Amino acid sequence: MPAMTGTYVSISFRTPVGDVYVEQPVKLRAMNAVTGWGLDIDSLMQIGERIWAIKRGILALYGSGGEDDVMPARFGQPVKEGPAEGSIPEFEMMKREFYEYRKLDENGNLTRGKLEELGLGALADKLGV
Repeated sequence: MPAMTGTYVSISFRTPVGDVYVEQPVKLRAMNAVTGWGLDIDSLMQIGERIWAIKRGILALYGSGGEDDVMPARFGQPVKEGPAEGSIPEFEMMKREFYEYRKLDENGNLTRGKLEELGLGALADKLGV
């Protein structure tokens, strides 16, 4: 949903204690009220997924790839306190799971199958996948 909320003025309310989170169904109703599209939550989520894939594809066209999926060095330091004290986040494992979740290949590249599933076959052609 973050990619989708970046495409319109997101609904948030300022209060004396900070921002109030607006649930997805409220955002969906707002999007439908403004656009008249009549989307359901799955359609709205797919729009966000398409936006994410297009952004990743544009980065790939300019030479960015999985080798750029890195975390700052401080994320590789042991946790200093709390229940996970002393542990180091397993970024490579998390990255593999993220690639699997996004249906990217093992190197973090978009796949033709996923792009076609999202109706982005032309982008797959452009990327040569």
